[in-house]
Amino acid sequence: MPWRTDLAEARLALGLPGADLVADQLARLGPANRRTRGITLRVLAATADLAQRVPILREAVDELQAGGDQLELIEALTELGEAQHALGEYSKARTTHRRAQQVATKHHLYELVGGRAESAPGVQSIEELSDAERRVAALAARGTPTSRSPASSSSPSVPSSST
Repeated sequence: MPWRTDLAEARLALGLPGADLVADQLARLGPANRRTRGITLRVLAATADLAQRVPILREAVDELQAGGDQLELIEALTELGEAQHALGEYSKARTTHRRAQQVATKHHLYELVGGRAESAPGVQSIEELSDAERRVAALAARGTPTSRSPASSSSPSVPSSST
């Protein structure tokens, strides 16, 4: 990785500005340097406002996909999913996180996406549920009857006779 991007990432981790270093690095890159451009864009996104972060990270993902760096691609997808989630784009965030998990699973890099492989078929984490599914789960956790629960059934139950 070029030193400017590396230094910018270190500065950002310390809470110091680094956007000027990243901008300088981007200006020096040629079109054939897709991997380095993708990494630099991922770091640039960390310096941007939330609304600007998503398009920058999408471009970083495209560049890293073309550049073939799966490790950095997982990082960029994870950060893109987090930014989408922060913007309230929950469906897009779930899709992006799933893609990061798929790439991580394919390359045995589970620790980059929460330290686990993809869930077993049919098993969903809370992040994978739709907004409606989350509301139903919250109601069920509180013990509130839902439209599918037996308590809300319109047909009366008939006690069985044991005589």
